[in-house]
Amino acid sequence: MDLTYRKAEKNDLPRIMEIIHDAQAVLKADGIDQWQDGSPNPEVIQQDMEFRSAFVIIADNAVEGFFVVSFEPEEDYKNPAKGKFKFNLPYATIHRTAISKNCKGKGISHFMFESAFAEIKEAGLNFARIDTHLENKRMRHIMMREGFEESAVIVLSSSGQERIAAEKQL
Repeated sequence: MDLTYRKAEKNDLPRIMEIIHDAQAVLKADGIDQWQDGSPNPEVIQQDMEFRSAFVIIADNAVEGFFVVSFEPEEDYKNPAKGKFKFNLPYATIHRTAISKNCKGKGISHFMFESAFAEIKEAGLNFARIDTHLENKRMRHIMMREGFEESAVIVLSSSGQERIAAEKQL
C-alpha cells in the first residue's frame, strides 16, 4: 500500500466527513459517547483547514485518514483533574484522528502518527500530547503503541467530560 499525507483541502471535506462518520459509528457500537454529539462537524473541520492544521492520509491515491496537529496550547490541559504532565515545555496536540473503515488494520494509524510527529518536529517542537475518552480502549491502545505515556485526566471545558491525556517526547 502506497501511503502519503498532505494538508487537507476544501474538496476533501466530504470524504473527511465520511471517515469521521465511520469513526462515530465504531465508537457508538463500542458504547462510547465520544463524538456522538455531532462533533466534529464540517464547521470544525473547515476551521482546522483554515488554521492549516488539518491533514489527510492518502492510501493508494484515495483519502483514507484524517488528523489535526494543533500548535496552540490547550486550555483544558492547564489544570488536570487528576495526575500531571511530565513535560511542561512547548508541545503540539494531535486531535481528531480517524481512519476509514476500509483501511482498519493496515498500518495506517502508525503512518498517521509518524506523519504527525514529523509535522511537530518540523515546527521545532519535541513534545506531543493527545487525549481520548477514558473508555476508548482502541485509541488508548494505539496511543501506548505509539509511545505515549498516559499522564493526566482532563476535563473538557466544552462538555465537562473527562478525557485521559497522554504525552510523548519525540
